[in-house]
Amino acid sequence: MFSSRLLRIALLLAAAAIGLSACLARLDAAVVVLANRGNKTVRLALRSYGGTVVRYSLGPGKLVPVQVPDRVDVTFAVGEKQHHQQLDIDTIYYFVEKADDIRLEQITFPQSGGGLWLHVNADGRPPQAAVVPVKLLVDDEQPAVRRTWEKRLREQFAAVSKMIERYCRVRFQVVAVGTWESDNAAGDFARLNDDFRRKVSPDPAWLAIGFTSQFQAKNRTAPHLPVDPFATHLLVPDAQKEFNGSDQFDLLLHQLGHYLGAVHCAEADSVMHPSLGRQGQSPHQAGRVGYDPINTLVMNLMGREIRTRQARTPADISRGTRQYLLTIYSEMSRQLPGDREVSRVAALMKEPVLKRLQYTAAWSDGSRLAADEVGSWHDTNARPQLGGRALFDATNPVRWLVNNQLPPAEQPAAMVEFVGGDRLPGRVVGFDGGLESNGCRLDPHLLVQTQIGLNRPDKPAPRHVRVRTRWISRIVWQRVADHYLPQTLFSRDGRRFHFRSAQFGPDSVRLLREEGIREFSLGSIAELHLPAVDPWEAYFDQLAVLSPDCSARLVRLETVDGLRATGSAERFQASAHGPQKDHHKPDNWYHLVQPAWSLEPLELHHPNVRLRCYFMPHEVPLSRIRPVASRQQSDLGGIWHWRRDRNVQGEPLGSGGRQYQWGLGVHAMSELEFPLTDCVRAFRTRLGLSQRAGRGGCVSASILLGQASGQPKSLYASPLILGSADTLDTGPLPLEGSSGARLILRVDPAHKTRPKGADPLDIGDIFDWLQPRLELDPAMLRAEVFRRAPRMVPAWQGWKVVAGDTQGVRLVNYWDQTGTSGHTYRLLVSGADGPVTLSRKLRIEPLRDLLLLGVSRPPQVASSKIEVRLEGQSVEQLDVPVLPSTSDPEPLAVSLADYHGRRIAVELIQRPQDAKSLVQWRAATLVGRPAE
Repeated sequence: MFSSRLLRIALLLAAAAIGLSACLARLDAAVVVLANRGNKTVRLALRSYGGTVVRYSLGPGKLVPVQVPDRVDVTFAVGEKQHHQQLDIDTIYYFVEKADDIRLEQITFPQSGGGLWLHVNADGRPPQAAVVPVKLLVDDEQPAVRRTWEKRLREQFAAVSKMIERYCRVRFQVVAVGTWESDNAAGDFARLNDDFRRKVSPDPAWLAIGFTSQFQAKNRTAPHLPVDPFATHLLVPDAQKEFNGSDQFDLLLHQLGHYLGAVHCAEADSVMHPSLGRQGQSPHQAGRVGYDPINTLVMNLMGREIRTRQARTPADISRGTRQYLLTIYSEMSRQLPGDREVSRVAALMKEPVLKRLQYTAAWSDGSRLAADEVGSWHDTNARPQLGGRALFDATNPVRWLVNNQLPPAEQPAAMVEFVGGDRLPGRVVGFDGGLESNGCRLDPHLLVQTQIGLNRPDKPAPRHVRVRTRWISRIVWQRVADHYLPQTLFSRDGRRFHFRSAQFGPDSVRLLREEGIREFSLGSIAELHLPAVDPWEAYFDQLAVLSPDCSARLVRLETVDGLRATGSAERFQASAHGPQKDHHKPDNWYHLVQPAWSLEPLELHHPNVRLRCYFMPHEVPLSRIRPVASRQQSDLGGIWHWRRDRNVQGEPLGSGGRQYQWGLGVHAMSELEFPLTDCVRAFRTRLGLSQRAGRGGCVSASILLGQASGQPKSLYASPLILGSADTLDTGPLPLEGSSGARLILRVDPAHKTRPKGADPLDIGDIFDWLQPRLELDPAMLRAEVFRRAPRMVPAWQGWKVVAGDTQGVRLVNYWDQTGTSGHTYRLLVSGADGPVTLSRKLRIEPLRDLLLLGVSRPPQVASSKIEVRLEGQSVEQLDVPVLPSTSDPEPLAVSLADYHGRRIAVELIQRPQDAKSLVQWRAATLVGRPAE
């Protein structure tokens, strides 16, 4: 029997080491194990679910596991004298006799040592039992007919399962029955076990249990082969002359206890005593009829992991539960120093100590891998891999890849920041309206001088990067503001100016203010925060550039220089610099991306890229959607503003012993409110206290759906979260039909309900929303992007565009290596949907009567024609010229001199030769005639 005093000391020491972070999971019940170590029957009563009082009469040597929703008060008595005591959850209490009285002593973790804190189920009922699907099999040596042996085994197994369920609310449910052909040459039980594992699949169950008649037991000695927690196979001898049904029943209890994490113990009256079946004596004859208190607690912890996390391997168990189990196993190992079983099971629960390798990757299924090198990424068509595993597997592509040797970049001293979170380090030095001398049109753009490397060494460094103004949220010349304040200009002399709108000039900014218009030179501005842009409109527009048909994977890259750029597989190239023999070396690799906001591609040196995150267009990281409202307050008076992809202190996101590469950092109390689009179907996130909180912090988190009218609808509510040992997974939260609604993420400090020993203040309530992601409806998303495609062609400004019967057009990304403006990705108009019609009314004046059409096509695609219709009549059929190899072709010109002084209807119809025809539009405008 355990020494209560020694066990308490050991577990208290472990509690001090693990602290408040020992256990955390999204749970619906806890357990208190009560064991009577006295010689008299104890009567007790305690509150259970829904406030119901449950009464027990606990005889000497008996125990009862009680499922409870929270800390609970117990009343107990022997004779007439009553005692009252509050019980911590996930712990064990012994009733022990002291003189003429009885006491209740806690022998495992006290609550301050890391027990779980939960909220009561909303319906006030205890949780259902966890279910483990089981497949029963017999070998070909079974002498009975199937009807006989199946009935016997089902009845016996039902009795075994019923007893286990009484202890830990785990039910083993038979879902299949079968046979297998055992190896007649196998001479011992270990070889039979190996043969069974090799030949039998547990499907459709989790656990296959084989009853072998080939093995002949002697002197009622049962073989004890190691059984891991959540093992897939279990072999036992079938009932025979010297191993009867009672022996088999006890062995199943023992081995299934191992399946649920129970280990050998020193208590002689426990079914988990290591002498089971080895002394020629039944456990019933030895007085062993059930499990001991310690293993009862262990089995309840494991059963809860099955119920709440569908755990099927030790790796699936929450980190806090594993830490708690390790503490228990450590003490039990000291009580049985010669037993290797306890140490072996404890080793399975330990977190592997991994060498810090250069790269870590996470795949879509949540698996991770670390290795020192990325391989085969020297070419666009190569198949890159990490540690021999493909990064872009068709069924399970990589989610992110991080270079662990590169620190996260600080925010640049000067930069341009874009809607969605991208940023370009550099200084804005000018503005260009986009209208070229030949009538061709580009998007209005800023000129940004940057010192970071954006080109291969064999190419000249660009003078500046041209960035579209439509998606800019903030421009920083000299940092003065901590966060974005829309419609605000900060001057270098310390003043702040609010404005309604802003207009760029070549080297200045004009602000429309309440008092009138005021102009600022670029050199006088510290920061300029532009008006807020609808984040969903920006996302759809950017998709129309990056992945027009919403099929190309998006990638967000971060470099050691502070660049954050979102590109796509359609606008990506990999290449190697230097001699051919060195192309396999990562130091020679360059990866080209062209974000939607950039008019030229950015060539990044692979060793300088710290992070790559990958998403399909219908998977939207919540961190790229700026909240429309943010509320935060602290008991200590400090204000910790929320941060994108960092915790509130600017450090990488991390909780539960793992790093995460996108998310939101907040400090309780915090509430972030995000707009939703009609396309949204679901939301999912992980969450937990930041690793910066360590063993401190105590909060609860909730996710709500804010409606246009009425109270917000609750989507998720966490238990109390103590410490950063584990993270929670919300699972998919449906949002379909949430048009006009808002997603609310709330974190509250647990002032009134925080347990004893928890932080008394909120200083440690540093919380991370980890990998939050919105799922969009792919078909609705494509329709949204398709409708926005025409506005991505600057030449079509002012024209109504129709492709076939739809208000949209199909665009295609094309790598253009010709023209005077350098190599770049251009958006070309596809003929896959048939003719594309542009229409508008134009007033023709004598000095502006030449219709200029800047169109061209790549040399390798089929030709197209442009039909010009005036007032409904066809007047021209023009061939789209081939794009020359060295310069842009001269625009086509159509004289409208016959229409001077009139306002006429003009239609331009792009007529493709086939579905693969592509046309680049650079101009569609009226200009004056050149001087003679």
